[in-house]
Amino acid sequence: MGRLGRFLRLSSNQRRLRIESALLDGGFRLLLLTAPFSWARSAAVTMGARPGRRVERRAIVEAVGAAGRVVPGSNCLSEALTGWVLLARGGFEPGLKIGVSTSPHFQAHAWVVCDGEVLVGGGGGVDAYHPLTGDLLTPL
Repeated sequence: MGRLGRFLRLSSNQRRLRIESALLDGGFRLLLLTAPFSWARSAAVTMGARPGRRVERRAIVEAVGAAGRVVPGSNCLSEALTGWVLLARGGFEPGLKIGVSTSPHFQAHAWVVCDGEVLVGGGGGVDAYHPLTGDLLTPL
């Protein structure tokens, strides 16, 4: 069964969460391409402040991962912003981290932690990156 068939087999809540994730990821991707990071940061903090329905962390992580596979140009930062917003709306206290590595050349990576666990962006081997100071999405 194809991607559409798997999507249709999901519950209505799971489908809604996947669509919301894809829209957020795509929106953040466009914003990051056309505006400074500070605009994306402000948008994420504003959207995350709006309470949403309570959703399991696992469902959010799966939805963000699925969105990352279908949104053209999705990257670790757009996915991390998406995950942060959905987790914050769900009543969790996520932290957005950005780290850098210079081995073998300069690279940056973004990920989301919650309760000490990497939930979004862990596939990038976060241990190889030196995190920048603090949580980048604390309210302005």
